[in-house]
Amino acid sequence: LYSGQIAQTVTRADENCLSLLFEEQRNDGTDEPDWEYEAYNFDPATGAELTLGDVFDDAGMLPDMLETRLRERYPQTEFKDLWPVVSSGTVWEEQGQTEPDPEFEWTLSYEGVEFYFEPGLIADYAAGPFHVTVRYVDDRGRREVPAHPGCICRTAGAPGGAHARPRQRRPA
Repeated sequence: LYSGQIAQTVTRADENCLSLLFEEQRNDGTDEPDWEYEAYNFDPATGAELTLGDVFDDAGMLPDMLETRLRERYPQTEFKDLWPVVSSGTVWEEQGQTEPDPEFEWTLSYEGVEFYFEPGLIADYAAGPFHVTVRYVDDRGRREVPAHPGCICRTAGAPGGAHARPRQRRPA
């Protein structure tokens, strides 16, 4: 028995970027169904596809940030091959990295940069998919995404920034 589904999500759409996430799950009756993420990030002014280098001033900082977020969010998980995956597509010439595309997928949202890891990529398949966010600005107003001055996310999510979203008020 074969089954499958595709979910399509627009994670951000404004004058700064268009980010799309496609999540596909297929089960052909085997022990490990196929699960894939595909993400696309565009500059709506030019139509160019964005890279991590367009978003982060120093993409070399990203592997440590991702490892920290993953270990914080999933403390019980025994990760495998984490460093080669989180550093793929980010730590280029300075560490001998030649693969220009990351093994994970990423999108921009209104809160930060979202990262998606397919089942079996960084932990046992049974652990499922993983998702972490590097927020533009933390709860104390400190910038988490080290963006360069021309970055599309420079003001996104920043307190008082041109693209800041109003904070949700919690009921008293």
